[in-house]
Amino acid sequence: MTLRQPISIKGIGHFLPPTVLTSAAIEQELDLPAKWLSTHMGVTQRHRAGELTCTDMGKYALDEALTDAGIQITELDYLIGASATFDYVIPNRSSLIKHRYPEAVDVDFPCIDINTICTSFISATNHVSHAMDTVIRGGGNAYHPKYHAYEPALYSFKMQGNNLLKSALKILPGFLEDLCNKAKVSMQDIDLIIPHQTSKNGFKLLAHINSGSTKNIINNLDTQGNCIAASIPLALYSAIKSGRLTDGQTCMIAGTAAGLSFCGMVLKYSKS
Repeated sequence: MTLRQPISIKGIGHFLPPTVLTSAAIEQELDLPAKWLSTHMGVTQRHRAGELTCTDMGKYALDEALTDAGIQITELDYLIGASATFDYVIPNRSSLIKHRYPEAVDVDFPCIDINTICTSFISATNHVSHAMDTVIRGGGNAYHPKYHAYEPALYSFKMQGNNLLKSALKILPGFLEDLCNKAKVSMQDIDLIIPHQTSKNGFKLLAHINSGSTKNIINNLDTQGNCIAASIPLALYSAIKSGRLTDGQTCMIAGTAAGLSFCGMVLKYSKS
């Protein structure tokens, strides 16, 4: 599906839990060899949520975005929660965030959730040939918690990374070329690329497609890791706040998600 419409970013916000764990601490906790995370994953530190809930973090990010835009929660037309994580199966996450604002509880605007895993921020497309290469088996009807007791292996995320990387190597170059053609630009016209922060090898693949260059690619993987659906908006926030993405520049946002799905958008950034 291709959409062409104006988009203007009025305000941006983010939230990262204040507790920071070095890769060395994580390696010790998980009984991994020293420097395994930086060598294989490209990650030097992560933020740990601790007792902070998804709703907490969503509200803190929205607080900043509303302040940055100079508007109140009651002025919103929609509240869209784009994420792969949630506090409860029901109700949806955006409704819970709205409920944190007493002044907005009785204001009539829809709360909608979108979950296309890592690419929730932009949307999902197709390519489902690797559907079971990324999976959490427990928790749904296939392995209902009523009949399947908790086991770490059953309720943990599993990914066949090599299979997905091989598929991405074949599909992603053509996908990005098609995306540029539909946007009527070339890769050379792109001022900044904001990808899903997948992995060290994922960035190598993207650099290869980008004529070997990493100069215009936002990479926060080393300090934030793969934050699933939050990766792209966190990278976008970083690009804007650091001045790497400025008014009038052309930006490509793209990513892959479980399925295997590919999606992206090309936009001319503007806050006006």
